[in-house]
Amino acid sequence: MKGCCTDLEFLTPDTVRWAVYPNGKRRHFYFFNADPNLTASIRPVHEGKAGGEILLPPGAFRVVYEENGILVMPEDPLTECTASSGNIWSLETREQNITLVNLAQQDRDVTVNGEKLHLAAETRITFRCPELIPPEKAGWITDEYLDEPEMVMEDCSTPY
Repeated sequence: MKGCCTDLEFLTPDTVRWAVYPNGKRRHFYFFNADPNLTASIRPVHEGKAGGEILLPPGAFRVVYEENGILVMPEDPLTECTASSGNIWSLETREQNITLVNLAQQDRDVTVNGEKLHLAAETRITFRCPELIPPEKAGWITDEYLDEPEMVMEDCSTPY
């Protein structure tokens, strides 16, 4: 399957479902590997030149942000990109690994959550992104949020 978006395309197998949503100059790509058994390979093609593989595990969902030929790929799909301008990115996230891919033909300096990085042309790096959680969302992102309280169960069965 070939997902087309003029200057940026993604080559994917048929088992990968995808969607793209523009947000000003930034584009949000969502990928879902519907195959329960096999890892899928996604390959970006920027201005006719193929980039490196992005592997999507079986049943996995992934979000990829793109602006100015820079792909930002967080490991956690719940990461929210709240701003990007001039290769300065702001991601609401817990600390996690994020992969950056420079699809452009020239070197780029990129800043993600205050972390300054240099990307050579057509390269990929993975780095540990610092946490950036707004106070109003802090309660929803804690590790304990999904923990359920212990339940006291008593046998209320009847003889019938």
